[in-house]
Amino acid sequence: IEGNYNESVVIQFKSDLTLVGINDASIESDFVTIETNQTSGVTIKNLKIRGAINPWYSINLSIENCEIFGGENGIDAFFCDECKIIENTIHDITGEVNNVGGGIYYRLSNNGLIKGNKITNARVGCELIVSKNNTLIENKIKNMSQRGVSLLFGSNDNFVLNTKISNASWSGLSFFGSSNNSVDGLDASFANGTPPPDQVAAGLGLIFSSNNSFINVSTMQNTNGVVLRASSTSNLIEDLKAKNNLNYGLLIEPTADSNTIEDSEIKSNGDCDLNDQGANNSFTNTNIGTSCN
Repeated sequence: IEGNYNESVVIQFKSDLTLVGINDASIESDFVTIETNQTSGVTIKNLKIRGAINPWYSINLSIENCEIFGGENGIDAFFCDECKIIENTIHDITGEVNNVGGGIYYRLSNNGLIKGNKITNARVGCELIVSKNNTLIENKIKNMSQRGVSLLFGSNDNFVLNTKISNASWSGLSFFGSSNNSVDGLDASFANGTPPPDQVAAGLGLIFSSNNSFINVSTMQNTNGVVLRASSTSNLIEDLKAKNNLNYGLLIEPTADSNTIEDSEIKSNGDCDLNDQGANNSFTNTNIGTSCN
C-alpha cells in the first residue's frame, strides 16, 4: 500500500500480510487507525503514523520500527498472542483519561515481546492489563503525566528487563495486583509528582502484589525510592540503590510483610532512608543510612 493519506483511514486485513513503509512513507491525518482484527501473521513496519495501531484478537503480529504520534493511544493491543512490538518511536500521545493516553496498552495479551521502544510524552508509557508471560526489554520511557510502566490486575509471570524510566510524574514502575514477575535492570528517576491516594508516588511501587523479584534496581530523585503497600508480600529486592529521593528510600507500609531486601544501598534520602511498618521483612548485607517508622 503506497501513497499519502490525508483523511481518516481504517485499514483492515486478516492474515499473512506485510505493510511496509518505503522512503519515509507516512500516514497522517487528524486521526488514523491501522486496525488488525482477528488476524495472524501480519507485519507492520517502517511507517510514520499520526494516529494509532490497534491489533485486536491477533496472533503472531509484529509492529516494527514505526513512528506513532498524535493519537489518543499509540498501540492498543487487545487479546493478542505471540505479538511483537519492536523498536518503535511513540510520542506526543494526546489521551489524558483512563483507558486512553497509553504509548503501549497490552490488554489480555500473552506470550509477547515488547523490545527497544522509545516512548515520550504520554499519560502512561507501557501498561499491561491481565497479561501474562510477556517480555519487556530495553524500553526507554520519558515524560509521562502519570505512570511509566504498569502491570495491573493479574499481569503475572512477565519479565521486565533493562528498562529506563524518567520523569513519569506518579511512578516509574508500578504493580497492582500482579505477582510472580521478574524485573532485572531498572533505572527509574524523577517520579516526583503528587498522585491521588490510591496510586504510588515512587520510582518503584507495589500494591497487592506478591512473589515478584527485582534485581539491579536504581531509584533516584523520586518522591520515594521504593514503596511496598497493601499486602505486597514475599517480594525479593536485590541490588537496590535508592538515593536522593525526596521522602523515603524504602517505605514499607502495614501488611506489606515478609519481603526480602539483599545486597542493597539505601542512603541520602530526605525524611529518612528506611520506614518499615510491615512485619517480618528481612535485610541482608544492606547499607541503610537512617531508619524511622
